[in-house]
Amino acid sequence: MIIKKCRYIQFEGEEAETDIYLVSNIRHNSPLGRVEFYAGWRCYVFVPIEGTDYASDCLRDIAAFCDERLRARAALRREKGE
Repeated sequence: MIIKKCRYIQFEGEEAETDIYLVSNIRHNSPLGRVEFYAGWRCYVFVPIEGTDYASDCLRDIAAFCDERLRARAALRREKGE
């Protein structure tokens, strides 16, 4: 399921079931990497596919998505009382 679309990239995954989201190019639907929760840093990180390049606007979109997922994760933990 597509969770978020930006100008050039989109994020796919099942919000309630995973902490891994696929990142792909909208125009060609080609995979670019994944966003996943990294427990060691307690944040979401972007893991790009080797050989992919990114302009600053795409990097901002990826960073914003990581921040949004982290806020959603924190809210869910608060609801559960963790």
